[in-house]
Amino acid sequence: MMMNKCDVIVLDGRLRPSLATVRSLGRRGLRVAALETRADAPTFSSRWCRSSFICPAEEGSQEYFEYLMQVLDLTGSRVLISSSDGTIELLRQHRGKLEQRVKLALAGEPALDMAIDKEQTLDIARRLGLKVPRGVLVSEVHKAREVWEALGEVGLPAVVKPTRSWTSNGQQGTRLASRLVTTHEEAFRAVEELTRSGGKTLIQQFLPGRCEAIGFFYAQGEILARFAFWAKRTEPLLGGTVVMGQSMMVPEYIGVLAERFRR
Repeated sequence: MMMNKCDVIVLDGRLRPSLATVRSLGRRGLRVAALETRADAPTFSSRWCRSSFICPAEEGSQEYFEYLMQVLDLTGSRVLISSSDGTIELLRQHRGKLEQRVKLALAGEPALDMAIDKEQTLDIARRLGLKVPRGVLVSEVHKAREVWEALGEVGLPAVVKPTRSWTSNGQQGTRLASRLVTTHEEAFRAVEELTRSGGKTLIQQFLPGRCEAIGFFYAQGEILARFAFWAKRTEPLLGGTVVMGQSMMVPEYIGVLAERFRR
């Protein structure tokens, strides 16, 4: 582990967005460090990665945060960039303390809260006139009637998804993934597992077909870049990270709606 002074620390070194960030900033002459909880992170192998830090604690835990504070002391970094739900949630929990010493590459709290919570996201989409799948909010599996009524409205197969993909008890965090269910029994099990830590679930209509996405780089009220692609492979299969995709032209009609939604 090298102790070079750095301009930027990039978390989640195992992820492709982190690798792309390190390359982009490094090519522009910035000194970039990367942090991850495992030694085989691809970002560590980049020639643009000045320093690599392997955190011995679990992502999203209090121990992870304490290790991160030590890395900030060692490197004197001025900017901190995250690429995953877990580390973003951790940075939000300690935002006041962190922002006293480093700039966080995060949106403001009201915008983040709307983007991370699917319930709020879908509500905004509906108000803007965007079409969304049929869905019913269920808070507890013990309310069996709610699950039955939701499936009666949505139908089977259905998707059971957490309203927030990351949950934390203040000491450690857990990533929650969407589940495809084909029977009532599978739906009950999925709701039970996803609400175990106190969160809510959304039982939503399953829509087959290929997954297309539009991304924006948006800052200070201006859209600086647009990119559209369709996902050929994801991990996990349902609603996971895109591991193979193909770029495409931004569809005119959907592009306008997506831009309105982003703003």
